Amino acid sequence: MASYYYLISSLPDLKTDGDMPFSYEEFLGMCQSNVSESKYEFLSNLTLSSDEGPLLKDWAVFYNNLMSELNY
Repeated sequence: MASYYYLISSLPDLKTDGDMPFSYEEFLGMCQSNVSESKYEFLSNLTLSSDEGPLLKDWAVFYNNLMSELNY
């Protein structure tokens, strides 16, 4: 669990403007040595349409509703 705290504290602040501080591949590289193999596998398979887990289920509902409205 201590490695999770280190990983989270080393991440940059989230901002809605400007460039991303690093790519998703770089993020996965940071995670690989700090999370279990099963968690790493889960993170590496995430997509915008992923719906596994409580937070992702809520995101998936929101994202699907948003896409429906934008397509309408």
